[in-house]
Amino acid sequence: MTNCCVYSSLLFITNVILGYKLKYYIYSLLFLILLFASIMYHSYGNIYTEILDKLCILLVAIYGLNCYYNKCKLNNDKILYKILVIVSLISIIILYYYGHTCDKYCFDKDYGYQYHSLLHLISSIGNNLIILI
Repeated sequence: MTNCCVYSSLLFITNVILGYKLKYYIYSLLFLILLFASIMYHSYGNIYTEILDKLCILLVAIYGLNCYYNKCKLNNDKILYKILVIVSLISIIILYYYGHTCDKYCFDKDYGYQYHSLLHLISSIGNNLIILI
C-alpha cells in the first residue's frame, strides 16, 4: 500500500503553479524541488531522501518567511491572509514539532501518516497565502 503522504505531496503542485503565475519564480522552483523530494522521501524513506526532503523544507520555510516579512513591512491590507499564515505556521509547529516531543500527531503510530498529510495541506495553503498577500 502506498503511503498517503505521497499523494498529499501532490498538493505542492498548487504552490508551483500559483508561484509561477504570479511571477514568484524562485518560490515556484523551490516548491517544485520540494514536490519531488517529498514524493521520493515518502516513497522510499531512506536517510538520503529524508535529508533532501528536510533541506528542501528548510529552504521553502526560509524563503516563505522572508517573503512574508517583506510583504508585511510594505502593506497593512489583507489582514485575514496574514492571520491565516500565522495560524498555519502554529498548526505546523503543533503537528510536527510538538507532536515529535509527545509521539503524537505526525509521530502517532496509528495515524501519523494522516496527520502528516494534513501537514502538507496546511503548509501548502499557508505558503499559497504568502504568495497572495
